[in-house]
Amino acid sequence: LYFSPNAHTLNYQNFEQKITLSLKDNLPEAERKSNIDMLMLTDKNINMLSRYKVYHSHFNELTQLDAYTLVPNGNKYKTVKSGEKKISNSTDRSIFYDDMKETAFDFNALKQNAIAHVDYTQINKDAHLLTGFYIPDHMPVLNAVFTVIVPNNISIRYLVKNDPSGLFQFTEEKKKKETLYKWTLKNMKPNDNYSNEPDFRYYQPHILIYIASFENENGSQPFLSTLDDLHKWNYSFLKDLNKTPDPALKKIVDSLTAGFTNDHDKAKRIYKWVQQHIKYVAFENGVEGFRPRQASEVCAKRYGDCKDMSSIITQMLRMAGLKAYYTWIGTRDLPYNYTEIPSSIVNNHMISTVVIDGNWLFLDGTAPNAKFDMPPAFIQGKE
Repeated sequence: LYFSPNAHTLNYQNFEQKITLSLKDNLPEAERKSNIDMLMLTDKNINMLSRYKVYHSHFNELTQLDAYTLVPNGNKYKTVKSGEKKISNSTDRSIFYDDMKETAFDFNALKQNAIAHVDYTQINKDAHLLTGFYIPDHMPVLNAVFTVIVPNNISIRYLVKNDPSGLFQFTEEKKKKETLYKWTLKNMKPNDNYSNEPDFRYYQPHILIYIASFENENGSQPFLSTLDDLHKWNYSFLKDLNKTPDPALKKIVDSLTAGFTNDHDKAKRIYKWVQQHIKYVAFENGVEGFRPRQASEVCAKRYGDCKDMSSIITQMLRMAGLKAYYTWIGTRDLPYNYTEIPSSIVNNHMISTVVIDGNWLFLDGTAPNAKFDMPPAFIQGKE
């Protein structure tokens, strides 16, 4: 038998999350409470295990945090005190700037058979971005509980992924003013680590939830009941995009397409120009993580993120008289499809699509070496 090295380090005695949905200012909002107990199985690597991080952002506000260490003799050592937690930007090698924050702290007095406890509360300000329930990967979990409290004026849908053997036990309890959905899981063995393995969401059991509709003072309101609802929300970030023609950008387009009558050649020259002259820089900050910048701004600055690349490529193609679209898509890190769940969890990327002679070509401006007629590997096979 082969055991994951992490399995001999700690296990999760309890891993619980509770989401409470409500309406605020006539729109859905979600409060998520997390309650976690980790049992230290050894004295080895205690220093490495003592550091804990809670992630939060503009759309996912951290409102409460408590942590302590419970040692075998019953003594409790408070961990999070004033001045003993540090809030910093969460960094990623592939992202130049991200508004994601991390609050880090160290558990005190950790030793073998001690329990590290942490509980915290977060507010999901925009329920379109509601995430599901993911169990810790590569660690044994003795008890996991996921509860969703839904008032009668909100309707949800859910999807259980990667659980063919029925590890999750589900109950639904209807009360006078709300319904409680609960999933419990007992004694889950850890998965082994493998190099170059797919993202954990491809194989780890988890639960996705999303709000289908709600009722406010204006009556019944669709939210994410269909793919059209997701399109409507995504389009809200594009409705004012590139409404004013930019003479400087038009001059570039005219110079690139002068003397070419074939639409394929025009589109190829425009795409190659963007690849060579616009630098891809991942930049996400609050709502800017969803709203593309104007093509004229991207052209002037000569850099942009995936949405900005989509903006300038699409606008230049349209200036050349071609039929082009801003296109949301998910990368291959995400195992989800639009036809499976109409949620923002499906897409984390944006490209441009052009239609030439009835053929749909997908142009990703973030891949500087991609061929014109071949999408890069990280979006191949996606809807």
